[in-house]
Amino acid sequence: MMPLKEELELGSEQFAISAMRTPGHPAKDLHTRRPAERSSGNRPRTPPLEATRSKEDEWRRQRGDTKSIQKRNHTVFVKRYLGIRQIHPTLGTTPPQVSQDEEKMPRSTRVELARLRSQRSLMLEEYKAKVENRAISPCIKCGKHEGDLCHLLRCFPTKPLQKSKLWKDPIGVARALGLATTQFDPGGAPS
Repeated sequence: MMPLKEELELGSEQFAISAMRTPGHPAKDLHTRRPAERSSGNRPRTPPLEATRSKEDEWRRQRGDTKSIQKRNHTVFVKRYLGIRQIHPTLGTTPPQVSQDEEKMPRSTRVELARLRSQRSLMLEEYKAKVENRAISPCIKCGKHEGDLCHLLRCFPTKPLQKSKLWKDPIGVARALGLATTQFDPGGAPS
């Protein structure tokens, strides 16, 4: 999920592509229209889609229908956004690709693994305490007042796990944490 500024910028670009490429679109000349004068304030107003003007020639040169151009624009925009933010806060490096094995797992398990990767899982005592607005309870195994992802992977399974296993070996992590690994597996006791 992108921050609001980037989300609105992408939405403006997608709208501008649609307006420019669709014959008879009511907003076709929106970037050249002069806005109505303000009754108050002394700042000059710029046309609504002025920011997209520099990319207009590029969009005109591209082949394909409006949807395919919007799709390419979306892909380029998201890659550019993610290129700036490649360091994962949990790992401290660029995260590896998520294993293809995860696609075969039940949705509930995939969701829980994604929540663990982002440290927004109720399995994490630290997050649970934050949501419930209370102090962190001590661990029942080691007695420490920690509840982050490192502590969960170190203390909860029988054998400690590395954080990178969340990406590389999701099935192993799911088994170790007692999550379902197939749609017929109810999950349960951690291994």
